[in-house]
Amino acid sequence: MIKSKSHAEQDLSLKPDETILSQGRIGLGIYWPTVAVAILSLLIAVVVHPNLGGFLLMVAILMFVIAYMRRLVTIVVVTNQRVHIRQGIFMTESVQLRLEQIESVEIFRTPVGMALGYGMLVVTGTGGRNTIVPYLDNVADVRQAIDEGVQGDAARSHAV
Repeated sequence: MIKSKSHAEQDLSLKPDETILSQGRIGLGIYWPTVAVAILSLLIAVVVHPNLGGFLLMVAILMFVIAYMRRLVTIVVVTNQRVHIRQGIFMTESVQLRLEQIESVEIFRTPVGMALGYGMLVVTGTGGRNTIVPYLDNVADVRQAIDEGVQGDAARSHAV
């Protein structure tokens, strides 16, 4: 029986001794700005001017398409050896940090993020390199996997 590989495993080229600890998921919270602009466009169409409302509705549709594409292409994977983050539509940023290169992992949550259940992950590597991933549904799980991976890596390096 052949086990099919996940989207992340196909894109990452995992090493033979590398296993996935956690995968980040971009949540539905990524769409809230789109919904806000769509509601605003309807209000403006009724109260101010239909053409202006129609223009804002077109902007909301464009925002939805961009958010959908960002949700589709963003990958956050924590393995027992590294953290891989790939994001971007028109210009792709792909960052791979070995666990021993990670200095800190932070979570930021706005009031809207708390209400909708998402957070922003900030991974800081050696040299001050920050990688920010917004709208993660399982941000606490990803952070915990990174922490466990870093602690496991430190324990392995001290045992040697």
